[in-house]
Amino acid sequence: MNQTDSITDAPESSEKKRLDGFSLKIIACASMVADHTAKFLHAKGIAEIIFSGLIGRMAFPLFCFLLSEGFFHTHNVKKYIARIFIFAVLSEIPFNLMYGCWFFPEHQNTLFTLGTGLLLFCLLDVIRKKPLLAVRSAVLQIASIAGFAVLSWLLKFDYGFMGILCLACFYYFNGAMMKKRIDACFWGCLMLNLDLFSEIGAFLAMIPVSLYSGKRGRATTARGKLAFYIFYPAHLLILAALTLLP
Repeated sequence: MNQTDSITDAPESSEKKRLDGFSLKIIACASMVADHTAKFLHAKGIAEIIFSGLIGRMAFPLFCFLLSEGFFHTHNVKKYIARIFIFAVLSEIPFNLMYGCWFFPEHQNTLFTLGTGLLLFCLLDVIRKKPLLAVRSAVLQIASIAGFAVLSWLLKFDYGFMGILCLACFYYFNGAMMKKRIDACFWGCLMLNLDLFSEIGAFLAMIPVSLYSGKRGRATTARGKLAFYIFYPAHLLILAALTLLP
């Protein structure tokens, strides 16, 4: 896919499709806040089902979709990767506070999963661009995905191996056509539900993805992009502080 595919979506640019990349980020962040708020407050019953089990499940597939869009359209993938891993490290303690401690080796934050996904995208790109026989290329790609999935599982990144399989779907189905976006979201969400459909709410992400206009929208400046990275550890710290209030 070339970079011109990112914005030009003439057949798909109908009045019904009105969500740009900025809007999807807002929806993803709102979904994430709903999930984390429910976790920090130890919500139970219907509140847990609605805010964490349904609304909150949309966040990860939306971030995966935005990550794949960013990967194919960025001018500097190395800076993109570095930025995600820097904030993954900065977010680890705030993320651990959600589990009531400063150090929680049993679960690492989502940015580590997304950063690992970017590294996988880079490797897959290298393999696909090499003049290899189709069978050999396919074997190398499958081995790469399997290797990254195992790594994510061993390091206990958020969503584990299922998160990497989800990201792989968004990589392979990336494109300007709405059908490809919906297919990516469906298969990605299906990968997240390999554990007996425990992430069924993730499929709700197909709604905003189906309304995506293909345009980046506002906050495309360096400062605007940085704000979304800062938001991740910041909202976790705010929630942690609120739980300490009498």
